[in-house]
Amino acid sequence: MSYENNTKLLNDPDFKVVYRDFEERLIEKIQKYTISNAKDLYPRLKTKHYLAHGSYGLCPDVLLNCYREWSLDIEADPAVFYYRVLYPYLIRSIRVLADFINTKPTNVFLVPNVEIGIASVLQNYSGRVCCFDLSYQAVVNQLEKFDLVKIPLPALGKEAILDTLREFLQNNTVKLGIFEHTTSPTGIVMPIKEIIEICKSFGVDTLIDGAHGIGMISLDFQELKPDYYTSNFHKWMSSPRGCAFLYVDPKHTVRPLISSWGYKLGPWNEFIWQGTNDYSAYLAIPLCIKLFKQLNYIERNNSLARWTGNILSRAWNTKTLTNDYASMVTLTLPKNLKADFDLHDALYDRGIQVPVFVFRNVRMMRVSIHVYNNKNDVVVLGRTVLELYGYPSDYPGYSALLEAKL
Repeated sequence: MSYENNTKLLNDPDFKVVYRDFEERLIEKIQKYTISNAKDLYPRLKTKHYLAHGSYGLCPDVLLNCYREWSLDIEADPAVFYYRVLYPYLIRSIRVLADFINTKPTNVFLVPNVEIGIASVLQNYSGRVCCFDLSYQAVVNQLEKFDLVKIPLPALGKEAILDTLREFLQNNTVKLGIFEHTTSPTGIVMPIKEIIEICKSFGVDTLIDGAHGIGMISLDFQELKPDYYTSNFHKWMSSPRGCAFLYVDPKHTVRPLISSWGYKLGPWNEFIWQGTNDYSAYLAIPLCIKLFKQLNYIERNNSLARWTGNILSRAWNTKTLTNDYASMVTLTLPKNLKADFDLHDALYDRGIQVPVFVFRNVRMMRVSIHVYNNKNDVVVLGRTVLELYGYPSDYPGYSALLEAKL
């Protein structure tokens, strides 16, 4: 292994993407799929109506097979693999990913998950940081060691969010703002480009928690221009788990949590080797992107989620939490006409997996839409909630669901 050679390869203008034999075979399989038969990619899925993709993702067999082939290749001769095979293919993954999100390979670092990406950035900061009061708790826990200010968001519309942030920064001095691109569990797509621009105008660095970013929202870092952005591949790109990336604006320097053989050889060399791990999920990135481009599902998923919000809010006589959502829509639940019970478990017993939670003292449900979901999943969910909550058969909501165009 030569870090000097690896760095040259990262910037080599003549670099070509080379696929191994097993990858070529898997690419042939990928080319047989469209949205119409995409559910066949997930033969292991046992839950009939799985509407919880946003929770942990779901990896299709073709990408699981890619992951396994790489893992098996390691065992053929670990010494050869780690010294001669691994690094060129890691560089291939980084270069393919960088092209996909429109940035330079030197701005992209592979990390196991978003929380590690965030922790890597935070170790360079001290002093006051800020986030919104609906930020993901696991991220907020990392911020407790700082002088943390939570910005209350009483209203969740785009202009209200931006006005609240602008007013806060006019009256407070902070070094770093940590903001979710899509909130969890509420599924709100934040006006992140405008948030970044406002922070820049006040000299505040931005770290974007894009756990639900890549694969749900088109990302173009030449346009977005955050200071830092980290996103999970296992969510909406459906990769094997343990695969995420950290984007860093070249004006910043970030080091990994572990100092290994690349120490003091520049950030990129410090990140690429983090001990004897199984890097197979990273190596599957090119096929993951191949599958994404084959199915081209962002607009389709977002459109179906919009339909979902409309039909369920009408059937339940409730409303969506916000109009700013993509592939996940959060709705208030209808009034329960029966004694209280665990709705999530009751739905699961009927073959439906979907998260139910309380947000600001209101019981809500977050419905995720991915390539294996269709309108029938949504109609079944809508009808089952009404039945479990005790609504009589002549309730108008049932008619709204029956009239839905499947």
